Amino acid sequence: MNWIAKQEETFDRNRFGAMTILLTSQSALGGVTAALSIQNNLWFLVSLGATVSMASLAFFIAQTNAKSCLIMFYISIIVNTVLLFVNLMM
Repeated sequence: MNWIAKQEETFDRNRFGAMTILLTSQSALGGVTAALSIQNNLWFLVSLGATVSMASLAFFIAQTNAKSCLIMFYISIIVNTVLLFVNLMM
């Protein structure tokens, strides 16, 4: 069984608890990234980070299938982490 399939199985078993933890962590990372982007006056990065974070939140709130939720969560984490490092370098 591959890694994402194991994640899906765990997510399905503990859906609401996992959803709460994942939603909170990616929202916090998105908020920190947005705050740094605003501080650096990089409004494009604010909109990019907010769009990805809101898309992930929408997947969780709509309760789409586990694979879609997890993939969007990981995309959000990766994009916001990259944006965070870009902001820290400026």
